[in-house]
Amino acid sequence: MPAHELQVPVSVGLVTGGLGQGGSYVGMSNDWREDSPRGLLTDAQSFQLVAEDALCAHTKRAAEDSPFSEDSPYILKCDPPSLAIYYNFCHGIELALKAYIRQQNVLRLSKLRSRKFGHNISHLLDVAIEHGLCDECSLTETQIEHIHAISDSYSGKGLEYFRLGSIHLPPIVVIRDATRALVEGIRPMKLRLAGE
Repeated sequence: MPAHELQVPVSVGLVTGGLGQGGSYVGMSNDWREDSPRGLLTDAQSFQLVAEDALCAHTKRAAEDSPFSEDSPYILKCDPPSLAIYYNFCHGIELALKAYIRQQNVLRLSKLRSRKFGHNISHLLDVAIEHGLCDECSLTETQIEHIHAISDSYSGKGLEYFRLGSIHLPPIVVIRDATRALVEGIRPMKLRLAGE
């Protein structure tokens, strides 16, 4: 099975398939609640895969001569990768961490949705590590440091909305690998959850 092929349903509205490969919208079964550990992890994997496809497309475009993508004249090649790629990886991290925390019954759903935790991947990571995440996932110290470093930009919407000035971002490959480690490390554990 190709690495980018989904093994579980994805959320309504997410585009699947590689960029330029004719992605499609996929519905979600009622059995996969968005707030369940399995639903959160499924969505985390979806965001991870969309970001990986976009990063591959970005890398390919960066190697070509034309300043625009062959697939779309509206996609300007850029270096470094676009903020949208960082955003999708960070959202995958957020959802994977929430899946782990929900599965461990550490925080109520209302607390996870609170301002303190909502999109703050640094706080979510701290709670998850405190409750055994490193026993399940192979996150490196470097990946943990970079998740903490990008958290303010992600939770403050700096990866979503254009602002004048500059933003310091960790290397995209570190964020990509951290997302992979979380999604892959938590996936086997979710199957052991009773009632899921």
